[in-house]
Amino acid sequence: MEFGQDRGGEPVKGYISAEPAVFRNADDRMEVAVADAARDTRVTYQQGTPSGTWTSEQDNWPSLDKFSVGDPAVAQSEDGTIAVFIRGADNRLYVKCQTTSGGAYWAAWTDHGGQLYSDPTVILHSDGTLHVFAIAASGGLAHLPQLVPNGTWGSWEDLGTDVSGAPLSHRPAAVLNSSGAIEVFARCHYTRAVERQVLH
Repeated sequence: MEFGQDRGGEPVKGYISAEPAVFRNADDRMEVAVADAARDTRVTYQQGTPSGTWTSEQDNWPSLDKFSVGDPAVAQSEDGTIAVFIRGADNRLYVKCQTTSGGAYWAAWTDHGGQLYSDPTVILHSDGTLHVFAIAASGGLAHLPQLVPNGTWGSWEDLGTDVSGAPLSHRPAAVLNSSGAIEVFARCHYTRAVERQVLH
């Protein structure tokens, strides 16, 4: 798959094998994370200013040096740094963050464990903490909470399956509602119903 054209009519070049994840840096420059044809996690970003050219226009897709099974997820932490979340070859969650807002990424990935049966979804809670959701090996909705903004993480918890006991499947979706609580939606493999969990 080759990227399409931006509003100026120029292609944001790159051959990818995963759905792109996009986020805006604190300085308003856009950044895109993908997996390439070899499943290596890579990024492209606007250079200099929000209207600047993309690194990919010079055929430059900096590698984050990690194999990704599925599609990456990207979120901005409370301090403005961007974090990339992927499901590794061992189905564990791996995270790599920017060292400073809008800056380079740390050299190493952080292994957050789990046994994921879907790609991760991540969302910033109203209290400044990040929360990751995925489908677990049990078929239940798995949740990994950050305990403090920009800080340490807790442990994976299984929030359960469909009300009928049927397993969930596919990547969940999460959103902050008007009360600042997280609502999570996931598809049930057998009934195709949508399961909702609310985390305050």
